[in-house]
Amino acid sequence: MISGAELNRVIGELVESLAPDTLFVPFLGDVHVDHQRIFQAAMVAVRPRYIGVPARVLAYETLSETNWYAPGITPAFVPDTFIDIGETIETKLRAFACFASQVREFPDERSIRALEAQAIVRGATVFRRAAEAFMTVRQIW
Repeated sequence: MISGAELNRVIGELVESLAPDTLFVPFLGDVHVDHQRIFQAAMVAVRPRYIGVPARVLAYETLSETNWYAPGITPAFVPDTFIDIGETIETKLRAFACFASQVREFPDERSIRALEAQAIVRGATVFRRAAEAFMTVRQIW
């Protein structure tokens, strides 16, 4: 297991070398501890202590992780940012299918059908064919 300090260092170096204007991170409330640790390390890396810090930090949801913790006790995923993926949903589904160890048969949440359904529901929320939903962690204008 990698120490917190080492994970912070590695993520920090990666963010510094890539210099993204937007950083996408797992949602802190995911049941998966590795997701929580990556979120925390990313937040250390993007502390607004230098001018090149990413202007946006967005947390994404992961089916079978974001919604499986302890609703009402742990943070809730309440999206406030949506990205239209109507033109690229098929590419997303094909990419997900490449992770054979993660793909399950429907009605499992890790099925291609459930992933597509989530994108359709998120899209309908903002009158689009399909969308990804995010929570804004930080936005610098």
